Parts: sequence; C-alpha cells; structure tokens
Amino acid sequence: MRWSSISVRALHQLAAALFTAGAVTGVSAGRGWLLAAVGTGVVLTALEIERRRGFAIEMTGGVTVAKLLLIGLAFHGLLPVVPTVTAAFLVASVGSHAPKGFRHRSLLLWRKG
Repeated sequence: MRWSSISVRALHQLAAALFTAGAVTGVSAGRGWLLAAVGTGVVLTALEIERRRGFAIEMTGGVTVAKLLLIGLAFHGLLPVVPTVTAAFLVASVGSHAPKGFRHRSLLLWRKG
C-alpha cells in the first residue's frame, strides 16, 4: 500500500507540475496533463480516505477542497489562470508538507485527529 501511494503521489506531482507550468507559461500541452493530474488526484484521494477515514474533515481534506476550488474557478474563467493555478500549487505544497499535527487537525473541532 505504501509504495502504491508513493507512486501515485509522484505521478500526481509530475502531472500537476507540468499542468501548472503550461498554465503559467501559456504553452498548452492540451488537456493531457490536466486529465493526468485529475485522474491521479482521484486515486490519491481514494487511497488517503482508505488509509485515514477522517481525511474529509481534517486539514488535509480542507486543503484538497481549496486546491480543487481554485483550479475549478481558474478553469472556468472566474479567476485569472496564472495567479490562481500558482496559488493552488502553493496551497497544495504547503498543505502536504505542514507538520503532521496540523495536517490531521479536525476542521470541525479544531483538535488533533
């Protein structure tokens, strides 16, 4: 399970980085990297939910939702693409590297999970 999670996470980071690079530079690689990022993101989220049932109500789940909202708003033209996709990438990076006690803190009770 651990190696599958690491592999999917690595592929997700690659796809997200290439999608972000294309969005920031204006060099379109089609929807391929976006679809790869979404697909690996869905698999990664499913693995995280299976591993930790409280994922949806913890900061990790909140960060995931914030990232998806930002990318969705940019994708549908409601926010400017470059700063919004860059912000989503930064939110995801900070959220995934925050201390464990913060990442697993409950959004409902604001206590450690």
